[in-house]
Amino acid sequence: MGFEEILRKRGISVQIVKIDMLNNNGILEKSEVSIVDTKAIIQPLRHEEIRYWNDLGYSKAQMKAYFKEDEDIDVNDVIVVNGKRFVIKTFENHTTTGINGYKVAILGEEDAS
Repeated sequence: MGFEEILRKRGISVQIVKIDMLNNNGILEKSEVSIVDTKAIIQPLRHEEIRYWNDLGYSKAQMKAYFKEDEDIDVNDVIVVNGKRFVIKTFENHTTTGINGYKVAILGEEDAS
């Protein structure tokens, strides 16, 4: 079964909130610029995976989200899952390059700001 079929059968609806970190004057300022509705497969991280990501400096990593290979996602984008907001901390292979037809984003709690 290909990833597209798995996503269609088992994926859940999520929103990708694109975050712009600079305003028009080049000043560091976080703002939400667009929202995209899509599907993803969400899995909690296992205990050893949480430890691994924390050791690499990605604190509060909690979940993996599998997206289509061509999905426009970046580090610091916000993923809304069942009304709760999570931030893309990094990618499993440390790049946004898809492998085997999908990208794996590591999600963590959104910092209060």
